[in-house]
Amino acid sequence: MSFRSYLEAKKTVESRHLDRDVLEDVAGRTHEGAEILEAGAGIGSMVQHLVEHEAAPDAFSYTAVDIEPENVERARERLADWGERRGYTVERSGETVGFEGAKSFEVTFREGDLYDESGSYDLVVAHAVLDILRLDRAVEHLLSLGEAFYFPVCFDGVTAFEPAFDESFEGKVESAYHGTMDADGRAGSSRTGRQVFEAVRDAGGTVTEAGSSDWVVFPDEDGYTEDEEVLMRHVLKTVYGAVSEVDVVENDRLDAWLEDRQRRLEEEELVFVAHNIDVSGLS
Repeated sequence: MSFRSYLEAKKTVESRHLDRDVLEDVAGRTHEGAEILEAGAGIGSMVQHLVEHEAAPDAFSYTAVDIEPENVERARERLADWGERRGYTVERSGETVGFEGAKSFEVTFREGDLYDESGSYDLVVAHAVLDILRLDRAVEHLLSLGEAFYFPVCFDGVTAFEPAFDESFEGKVESAYHGTMDADGRAGSSRTGRQVFEAVRDAGGTVTEAGSSDWVVFPDEDGYTEDEEVLMRHVLKTVYGAVSEVDVVENDRLDAWLEDRQRRLEEEELVFVAHNIDVSGLS
């Protein structure tokens, strides 16, 4: 399973959980003709969220920057397909994809590093990326680029599966997994969501709205959706891989944990919870 498959699957899960008050605050920060920058744009899901949740103005321009060239090309393709399915007239010209329909906007996809970005934007977006960066440096630079900001899906310290394999061991796995995010020499943190407030304040900004965007995935009467299953398989693989590389828990017990989690997923019994925080405000 590729990382881009996970990014595509999480889009539908994420859409249900983005904090609506924060989205409303973002909508109030933009105007007709707004210029928006997204750093670490991945495969382009956030511009879809902004349009689908009516958090973007009727006309705007959007610059989406990502360090991975494969993400950039995939973003162009999938966003064009998405626009056509929603009834937009879509035109692609080089790095830019234009959309005419219910809204009028263009998205320019560019390969690049966020720290190489300059300019002045009405809104700067960093979606599910601050927890892998040095937070103070990233926030300071992002706030220097725009008048307002939107930082959705900042991970904040909960990666839980129920029913527990074993209460004590489940806690060890979660702790070890979060420990890999907090390891010396690694940018990012398992507690980015709660730390972003201070980082914004230290950079001279103001948080004007905040709320949780927790992922809660559970089987309903029809089981899991295909995207939910892909997301959970990826998370289980990620947790297992990260924890197996550190000498914290017994490997045979970790193997048994993964086998149990996968079995419960197959039997449509597993619940997954991840705690995230969305924030928006003024630079």
